Amino acid sequence: MTEQTARPATTPRKARDARTAPALQPLGRMRPDWPRSFADRLTAPLPGVRAMARLAREGAVRPRPDGLRDT
Repeated sequence: MTEQTARPATTPRKARDARTAPALQPLGRMRPDWPRSFADRLTAPLPGVRAMARLAREGAVRPRPDGLRDT
């Protein structure tokens, strides 16, 4: 057997019990550092067909020739 297979797969019970678990927080608690709602992040509008067509027309989505040379 090698050293890796000779070692137990889990940590010994003493080592696990020595770690302290984080304190449990009450359910429904509002965190003051979080925004009240994440809806603005979920409902941000995606670019429409016209915006994507404009970007394609302007060549904004295509890499420059020197960038293509690298690939």
